[in-house]
Amino acid sequence: MDILYVFGSRAGQVWAWMRGELPALLPGPADVDVGVRPIPRSRFSVDEKVRPAVALEDLRGVARVDLVSLPEVDPSLAANIIWIALRPSWPTGGTPIFDKASRIAP
Repeated sequence: MDILYVFGSRAGQVWAWMRGELPALLPGPADVDVGVRPIPRSRFSVDEKVRPAVALEDLRGVARVDLVSLPEVDPSLAANIIWIALRPSWPTGGTPIFDKASRIAP
């Protein structure tokens, strides 16, 4: 995985959890939406798509994770996911972007 984008209604909460402002994700019916970009010139196998989603679902408070592989979806959807994820002032909250070097950027 090269980059992971968290977007949607729980993005702000995930960001707060990653910054240590929340001890755990708060329980709720909403899923966590994640867009992932594989390392350049590679593709995810089915197992590589399922493992991160299951690992995130195992976190307390996450009932379901919707994982989207950006190169495999319509380019306009991929662009919207990235654009929304980079808009911290939106009502859904800002989102962390995690890259393979484990850096966190606002």
